[in-house]
Amino acid sequence: MNIRLIVSVIFFLFVQAFSVSLAQETLILDDFFGIPQAKQVQLRWVIRSGQTCNGTLIERSTDTVHWMSIGDIPGVCGSSSTPVPYNFIDEFPVQNAVNFYRLELGGQGYSNVVGVPYYDFVEDGYVLIPNPAHEKATLYFSTSLTEAFTVSLFDLSGKRVIQKTGSGTNYALNLESLPSGTYLFVISRKGKQTVSGKLIKTSKP
Repeated sequence: MNIRLIVSVIFFLFVQAFSVSLAQETLILDDFFGIPQAKQVQLRWVIRSGQTCNGTLIERSTDTVHWMSIGDIPGVCGSSSTPVPYNFIDEFPVQNAVNFYRLELGGQGYSNVVGVPYYDFVEDGYVLIPNPAHEKATLYFSTSLTEAFTVSLFDLSGKRVIQKTGSGTNYALNLESLPSGTYLFVISRKGKQTVSGKLIKTSKP
C-alpha cells in the first residue's frame, strides 16, 4: 500500500470519527444552559428522547483550556422513550468572571460548552471591569432583563459627562473622549438612584 493511500485512509477515518463526535454532541441534548443566581450557578439540560448515557460528569473552566470536575450524576442518564431534564447547582462559581461549563456524557462524549457570567453584587450592587480603565469599561449590576435603567457619569466638579439608557444586566461605557481622572457614576431605575460608585480613567492602558 503506497504512502498516499495510507494517508487518505487515515484522513477518512479521522473525518468519520470527528463527524460521529459532532453528531453525538448535537443529537443527545435538547438544551443546555446556565442561570447565575445568588452565590451559585444553576445548570439545566435535557437529554433527548431515545438517547442515553452512562453517568454524567460536570466540568468547569474559566478559559476553556483547563477544566476541573465539579460534580457527577451517576447511573444511566436519559430514557429510551421520553426527554429527561436535569439540574445541577455549582455552589462555588468563580466570582467576577465568565464560568464555562461542559458535560461529559458517559459513552457519548462531551456536550457543547456554555458560558455563564457570574458577578458578586452583594457588597456594592455592581461590578466594574476593568477599573481603572483606559478606553472602555463595562458595568455589571443586578436587575431584571427587561427593567430599564439610566447610567450617568460625573466628573469631580459635578458635571455630567455621560448619560445613557438601556436595559439588561450590564452596560459598556466608552471612555475614549474623556480626560484621565476620577469619575462618579450613578445607575438609576424608575427615576430613583439604586447604585453608585467610582471609576478611574487612565491616560494609558
